[in-house]
Amino acid sequence: MVINELLFCFSYTESDLKVCSALPIQMLLDQSSQKEKYKSPSYQIREGDQVNTAVTAPGATLALGMMFFRSGNKTVANWMKARDTQHLLDFVCPDLLLLRMIARGLILWDDILHTEEWVLDHVPAAIRPYCLVKPHPGILPDNIDYETMKYVKLFVLFSLSFNLQFDLISYCNIIAGACMAMGLRLAGSANNEAFITLFNFCKKFTSMSGKSIAELAGKSTIETCLNVILLALAMNINLMSSLQCISAA
Repeated sequence: MVINELLFCFSYTESDLKVCSALPIQMLLDQSSQKEKYKSPSYQIREGDQVNTAVTAPGATLALGMMFFRSGNKTVANWMKARDTQHLLDFVCPDLLLLRMIARGLILWDDILHTEEWVLDHVPAAIRPYCLVKPHPGILPDNIDYETMKYVKLFVLFSLSFNLQFDLISYCNIIAGACMAMGLRLAGSANNEAFITLFNFCKKFTSMSGKSIAELAGKSTIETCLNVILLALAMNINLMSSLQCISAA
């Protein structure tokens, strides 16, 4: 990591540079980068020789977002981006994706738009086709001889069910985080297009909570993400749309 590249448009003190270089260690699940010099007990939760990023990542993620607020720094913003492959996404707790989208919005403050396309662009292309799909035999690959290997079908279906569950949870948190970033950016603006966008996502999550697919992601996940979107919606209401917001809540 090159600090000069990250802070090219800032004038930070030496202590600020040390904090900035330590925060990614607390955020990223990359144990190879947890160097010996980052072992101060004042800001780390360690398990053995490694940092417990499940504890430190939420605070470190938001701290980086606020340190680089409105900087437009693409290097730091790319740390917050949801990974492009299923394999890399497996290394990130889905709950943290919500915070990463908020932090990315803080960094790329001036790039936030108020359209559904902008929100959906945060979802990696690799998981988009599987985000709202329930596991069923029809999604099984057809290049396997299930008659010969009778137990393989159950194993493959179980694996696909787990992947679909993970993809759906990740999708919900990414959408909620992007909506919150939009809500923060346009708070108090009474932007009608932003209101329509957030209200549509609110209705989408509300309809999901009453369907069987909610059981795949977990109703607690759906409700948490719905509450985040409602909060973003409430920050961008005007007098005419307040009744719609209240009815959605």
